[in-house]
Amino acid sequence: MSEIFELRCAMQEYQWGRLGSDSEVAQLNQCNDPSFKLEQNQTYAELWMGTHPRGPSIIKSGPLAGQPLLDWINENPQSLGTKVQEKFHNKLPFLFKVLSVNKSLSIQTHPSKEHAEKLFKERPDKYPDDNHKPEMALALTPFEGFCGFRPINETVRFLQDIPELNAVVGADNAKTLIDTFNAGGDVSKTCQSALKSCFTGLMTQDAEIIASQLSSLVESSKKVGEN
Repeated sequence: MSEIFELRCAMQEYQWGRLGSDSEVAQLNQCNDPSFKLEQNQTYAELWMGTHPRGPSIIKSGPLAGQPLLDWINENPQSLGTKVQEKFHNKLPFLFKVLSVNKSLSIQTHPSKEHAEKLFKERPDKYPDDNHKPEMALALTPFEGFCGFRPINETVRFLQDIPELNAVVGADNAKTLIDTFNAGGDVSKTCQSALKSCFTGLMTQDAEIIASQLSSLVESSKKVGEN
């Protein structure tokens, strides 16, 4: 590739982002876009560099200023390299992001490539592209993240000791997981189906039940702290 282009990148203002100038995303965007007006009470969560339809990068200056990066790649697919061209059909296969995280992010599930293509066809409003979502993160500042589930023995213990958790996953689901775990064997395999049912029960539980059980858990925690 004979040229390097400066890009004007898209910014996402999700509620979990950092506020105002405390956000690295906002600071970077301010350097990149002189017209950007930083609001101290606004959250700035992500800066995107890529061709995603919900936040495409635009060539910033020079004779091609204003041209979307996607259009330029379509006109110059050789810039991706032969292997990427062949495997990803002349598409940029990644979305580079800078995140400024202030609160816990929402729970995410990332489908396989095959499943992503199916979901995109069936529910494009919820799955706006046909790509899977393998991720790699590089922490620029201290950062904590959770991936996957707790060890199954801890989950079972919490279901036994915390009635509110038992209630929100569903008593039948909780009992099945506990019984399956107590039956022994290779629990990493035997408990998969029961754990899936518990998680599904939690994620599809009625909002009022979630709210009431959460309030109960908070009150119980306060009493433990007082004692």
